[in-house]
Amino acid sequence: MSFDLILQTSHLSDKTEKATNPFTGEVYDKPVGETLTDEERRSVAAILTQCGGEEDEFGCRVLDIGDGSSIEAYFEGLLGEEDFECGMLALRSISPPVAKLLFDIMHHGSLVLQAPIAEPMVLATSQEICSSVRARWPEVEPVADPHQLYKKLKPGFSEWASYRDRALESDF
Repeated sequence: MSFDLILQTSHLSDKTEKATNPFTGEVYDKPVGETLTDEERRSVAAILTQCGGEEDEFGCRVLDIGDGSSIEAYFEGLLGEEDFECGMLALRSISPPVAKLLFDIMHHGSLVLQAPIAEPMVLATSQEICSSVRARWPEVEPVADPHQLYKKLKPGFSEWASYRDRALESDF
């Protein structure tokens, strides 16, 4: 089990194309042209590479954090030719070094972080990014530095960890 964070580009588009949900067969309007810039892609790739680990056949790279923890990062296609709009980080712990890495990825990729907690949490590293995505995510909040990001994520992570521990201890 992991605390999964979605990181999505802040470069939003009004353009859409018809797509089909592979699970339900429902046709919907999928945004297109929402992608990181080439510079943002290179910056995020450099951060991921700096933390080590090779991408496996599933697009997962295990990042080693200086405090002994690790994060599974899913950024398959980051340096590809296709639009790259989002990645996912699977956390099993939260600490100031983890928050610094998250903040660096968000900042250098102009990425918006979505956390899976009871109350929707959407975070960005600048007021400018918040303004550009507010139409899609009205609840977006700025975080000025890694410490502020850590303080925002810690309570939601603690709730998730409590749920995880209860689930692992139950007799199903």
